[in-house]
Amino acid sequence: MNTTIVLVVVVVFAFVAGRLLQRVTGKWAAIPGGAGYLALGALVGPIGLNFVDQASLDHLQPLVSLLLGLLGFDVGLMLRSRMGDTSTLPARLLATAVVIGLVGGGIFAAVTLGFPEAALDLRISASATLGLAAAVASVSGIERMAAGLNAGGWVTQSLVSFALIGEVLAILGFGVVSAGVRAENVAIRWLGELTTTEWLASSAAVGLVCGLLFTAFIGRETASPRIFLATVGSVIFTSGMASGLGVSPLFVNLIAGATVALLSSRAQFLVGVVHKLEHPVLVVLLVLAGAMWSPAPLWLWGLVPLYVVLRFVGIRVGSALALTTLTERPPARGFGSGLMAPGAVSVAIAINLAQLQPSLAPTILTTLLVAFVVQEVLAGRLLRRVLGDAEEIGRGAEQLVDVSDTAAAEGVAE
Repeated sequence: MNTTIVLVVVVVFAFVAGRLLQRVTGKWAAIPGGAGYLALGALVGPIGLNFVDQASLDHLQPLVSLLLGLLGFDVGLMLRSRMGDTSTLPARLLATAVVIGLVGGGIFAAVTLGFPEAALDLRISASATLGLAAAVASVSGIERMAAGLNAGGWVTQSLVSFALIGEVLAILGFGVVSAGVRAENVAIRWLGELTTTEWLASSAAVGLVCGLLFTAFIGRETASPRIFLATVGSVIFTSGMASGLGVSPLFVNLIAGATVALLSSRAQFLVGVVHKLEHPVLVVLLVLAGAMWSPAPLWLWGLVPLYVVLRFVGIRVGSALALTTLTERPPARGFGSGLMAPGAVSVAIAINLAQLQPSLAPTILTTLLVAFVVQEVLAGRLLRRVLGDAEEIGRGAEQLVDVSDTAAAEGVAE
């Protein structure tokens, strides 16, 4: 089928599905139905009806890079406004590190024992990617559930902030993985072989420069259409630079978005403009991930339950350890269970690795996509239980009143 038609169908579906999802779940908000989008992608992809064949998917790779870039830019741009209470930052970092270390280390040990003949660089890339993906919890899913339950309080806010730092660290970590893949596989004719550190520094420098250029370009512009077009144009340029270098558009655009968030006087306005794209971008990525999926050999499916178990244990242990040792508040009962909702950023990381190392695509996509479906089934109930045990369901209005009173008091004080 013509690639242009495929692109139009996918984009139109994303917007229509997003609107329908908002109507259906607007009142009883729950964890977004990513499993349905994955299933639809698999149905229309090469392993299903072949409506989107492999040739079309190959032609859509520039679109995939753009979508990854938009997602990375959005996460970076939202970082400053969503950071929340910085006093819990050490706890969030520790919890995320425990998840990445436990899952990545466990997967590496299992793969090494089961497939000792596999190349070391492939084992490292696969285990590191799965470890980083495990650290990603759905920020929008937690916010949606909290809004639907009118939940508010320290636990609700902390779940969002823990999930956010997981997204950011996962993308940053994947920047290291992509730099390592680049250093392992490619040498530049006129520069020779670059190390992983040099590739990482080059990727970060591209993101920083693109962010600075975009900040200077928009200045104090206030027209939404112009800012929107400038943003998309900037992400296209930055993603193209990343693809040309052979590194992660997610990582490079995260750096660019964070740079804009820190330096631009229009950052808050940009958040409102760019964030509207988040849901359609995630939907398209999930559909494309389902279409790109090629099942791994049967003996590799054992990684799916291993990944799910290690992630559950890592999140529970990491969050409990972090809250106990690094915060003054007593840990909420089962706090980590509220972070089980799989974030679409994890799927984006899997897609990006599939671009960089196609030989790992069946293994990584099978593990993460099947685990995504399994965890999504359980995540809503677990999150509701955590919020209920914390007695924060129905207290969202109280939080709004507290914030309003505080803002009024600060206004009087000024």
